[in-house]
Amino acid sequence: MHKHNSAHAELCNAIYERELALLSYANDDAERLRRKLRSLPFYVKKAAWWLIHTNSPLELDPQNASWQAKQRPNPPKQNAPVALSKWIDQHVAPGLPLPVLISNEDSIQVRLDSVDRVDYEGQRLHFNRWGWCAFTGESLSNEPICLLKPTPTIIGAACAGHRWNIHGRLAPAALPLRELLLSALLNWPNFTEAKQPLQLD
Repeated sequence: MHKHNSAHAELCNAIYERELALLSYANDDAERLRRKLRSLPFYVKKAAWWLIHTNSPLELDPQNASWQAKQRPNPPKQNAPVALSKWIDQHVAPGLPLPVLISNEDSIQVRLDSVDRVDYEGQRLHFNRWGWCAFTGESLSNEPICLLKPTPTIIGAACAGHRWNIHGRLAPAALPLRELLLSALLNWPNFTEAKQPLQLD
């Protein structure tokens, strides 16, 4: 119990420090910023407990609020569109965390996002953060992303913040609070099912 309390305190401190730094650069108006600050303690504490109690094969570093995983030399490749579309059509559902490959001028990174809408007729899904995406993987929202099929290697890269550029591996990026929460909802034996959130009351 003491070990969990100590880890929880370390995680809370690390997450608070990170989120406050992110908020300091946000372009939010004063009222929106106040709302975020008021809700921050609740979500920080929740994330810390979820991370401690989640069943993940990755190593949790409580001092940095980060998952540790061995980084591969190269970023994952895009999936074959037909195979990915078939897998998504069979398994996608609102609330499911999925990995996306984000490419920009500086780096390539795997990130987690959650599905909030599914349009089976249009063969597309909507991510909470990254907008509409076709079942075949390509973005429909002019975002520099590509949907990936979740595998242990790809999910591990997303949880650990792995990044690459044209020269190879970069230092891992720290996950924002929202993605830390998503990482705790992953069902490692079966990525097609999101775990139920841990009840904290």
